[in-house]
Amino acid sequence: MNCTYLAHLTINHGVNRSTVIEALKDVERLTQLEPGCFLFRVFETPNENELMIWEVFASEDALQEHYKTPYTEAYFKKGLTSVKSFTRLDPLQPLNDVFQTQILNVKAKK
Repeated sequence: MNCTYLAHLTINHGVNRSTVIEALKDVERLTQLEPGCFLFRVFETPNENELMIWEVFASEDALQEHYKTPYTEAYFKKGLTSVKSFTRLDPLQPLNDVFQTQILNVKAKK
């Protein structure tokens, strides 16, 4: 079963917002290429000091593998943001094969 999370990030004091956004754009682009990633999108919020990430991975193992990638480890080491919350989202209905196929087709075209 896939796993879906919503990460709520706070930009650390003294860190430039544009620096964070550029770093997360790189992480987003590379993460979407991971075989176990169905979706990884970064969103701005009305609060300039906060960002949200919507993450959908094929499994908990795929999520754990994501944390071990060089670009994810490098992002964490920079200390640009802090995790305000990390919430697992369980859909009322499982993501169906059509949705997963559409995502995989989009990834294959990249």
